[in-house]
Amino acid sequence: MELRIDRQALVPVVQQIVDALADWLRCDEVSPGTRLPSVRQIARINLLSQSSVVEACERLVAQGVLATRNGAGFLSRLRR
Repeated sequence: MELRIDRQALVPVVQQIVDALADWLRCDEVSPGTRLPSVRQIARINLLSQSSVVEACERLVAQGVLATRNGAGFLSRLRR
């Protein structure tokens, strides 16, 4: 999953990750319960720190966009 992150932008990187993941979940017709790629994979592909990706995912959990399941990572909660 490639995210468009602009490190020169005034918007913090974590917020850009939040926005990009939310857009991906909404635009790519992701069904509720669909697992996101691993934090490690998202970070590696996009040259991001794992802690930034985790923080962004936790923000999306707080917003009700994602859920967590022990051992399964982050899952989509969006309803169509």
